[in-house]
Amino acid sequence: MDSLTDNALMLRVKAGDVDRMGLLFERYHRPLFGFLYHMLGRAAACDDLVQTVFYRMLKYRHTFTGDGEFRT
Repeated sequence: MDSLTDNALMLRVKAGDVDRMGLLFERYHRPLFGFLYHMLGRAAACDDLVQTVFYRMLKYRHTFTGDGEFRT
């Protein structure tokens, strides 16, 4: 299952298989943290923002269309 694309995983999350969000988290939490840390320089704030991003992905999963690249 790890070989699924990010868009395919998110489409499964959208369909109700929210356990797949864990795979997306494993793929993206470090790069996202690094990006935010480069901008803010405060680890605690970055942890909070990473959590907020994934929470909002889950909350608004019904709006995901699969168009474009997931990474952006």
